[in-house]
Amino acid sequence: MMQTLPVPLELPAANPPASLEEALAGLRASPREEQQAVYERLVFPFAARAARNRAELTPRARLLVVPVGTQPYSPILAALSCKAEHVALLVTEPQDGAGGEAGIGSEGSRPTGARVRATLCGAGLPESALEVFSIGDGTRGDRIVDAVGAAVFFAGDPWSTEVTVDISGGRKSTTAVLGGIASALGYRLSYVEGRHVMSGFYADERRHDLANVAAMLDLDRRYAARQLLRAGAWAAAATELHAVLSTTLAPPATRLLFRFAQVMASAPTGREHEALRALAGELVAELGPDWREATDLLGSVSPETPPAVDRLLDLLDRQGTWR
Repeated sequence: MMQTLPVPLELPAANPPASLEEALAGLRASPREEQQAVYERLVFPFAARAARNRAELTPRARLLVVPVGTQPYSPILAALSCKAEHVALLVTEPQDGAGGEAGIGSEGSRPTGARVRATLCGAGLPESALEVFSIGDGTRGDRIVDAVGAAVFFAGDPWSTEVTVDISGGRKSTTAVLGGIASALGYRLSYVEGRHVMSGFYADERRHDLANVAAMLDLDRRYAARQLLRAGAWAAAATELHAVLSTTLAPPATRLLFRFAQVMASAPTGREHEALRALAGELVAELGPDWREATDLLGSVSPETPPAVDRLLDLLDRQGTWR
């Protein structure tokens, strides 16, 4: 098996550059065919040192998920800047060109992943704490979801807040799917960005923590509200729905459900149907004809017909107004 050389993380002992700018000057003066070697030997160690120094300020993770593209640098920096107990590298496989044309395909990122692994293990990460997962060509969402699921199992099923997904490397299609997974499940997102110094090379890389979209949208509260409504815990459901109302992109039906839960929580026992009929009349005037089916459902209850919570939620789901 061909040996995979790690990327240097330390400056050479003999004649190291005194500063990053001196290292960059050496890179710019190098012949094109030598630039990658010069970058790795003289420039990249500055980024690695900065990433390690900032790791103490980064929220710790039980699992760090890192897609690997054609270069090893951003995956290495993502791992160095986050003290994770487990690291999952997502790699792509060789692909033929359209119609099998020679020379048009891609070798995939598995070789790059091997180099990232060698570097991180050489830097002290136990081999048992790092695993490589295939995502095919990096465009199929099901392969990426399966790989993330396997990575979570590999890390011992951590809580969502203990998982960080870095989206610095890999294909854009992979990044899009990973962002969706992180948003849906409440994982942390990070991104390594650098200053472009010359064609193909960056410096002054910094790790950025991105917004937790699931938290911004209060997805946990939406789920809780749905379950509380089904259980008839009206006051608790109203509390959750009121919180959802104040979030970004609250579903259109949130106000209707909030008013419904309020009425059910405050209506006298046995008189809920009267309160709901009154609410239906108010909501027709307030929300307009587009909500007629939902308000008719609210107003159709009677002492013999309890509030049709399941039917109401199913209707709003079909209409796309509550998620």
